[in-house]
Amino acid sequence: GFWQCMDTRRDHYLLETLWNEGNAPWKNKK
Repeated sequence: GFWQCMDTRRDHYLLETLWNEGNAPWKNKK
């Protein structure tokens, strides 16, 4: 599984960047 905290603005930015680049490890690959 994948876990990343979202406590800080930086954490949120990191996750948003991963998502926008399509690199989100929690997203199902098709």
